[in-house]
Amino acid sequence: MQAPSRTGVLIDSSTLLTTVTIEWIAPTTEESGGSPVTGYRIQRNHGYDTSISESTMIEIADPTQLTYSYTSGGLLLGVTYKVIIAALNDVYTSNSFA
Repeated sequence: MQAPSRTGVLIDSSTLLTTVTIEWIAPTTEESGGSPVTGYRIQRNHGYDTSISESTMIEIADPTQLTYSYTSGGLLLGVTYKVIIAALNDVYTSNSFA
């Protein structure tokens, strides 16, 4: 199955805490192996290294939700943070992208 297409990661640093919004485009039923997407899995790291912990995994059960926002007080300028989004369906999980 093809992973969702990323359209952007927006960071709002106008507040004391930083809000990160991740947006993506859902794969079509054809791109998802003929079975409709049933949800998404989002994982992110903390910027310390490239590893992504299972504790950061978020499951989204609504296939129409194409955005996810979270607030973090620990984001630093100049640090690269990795985000992986995978589409889920009844058959399998898509290849993820960062």
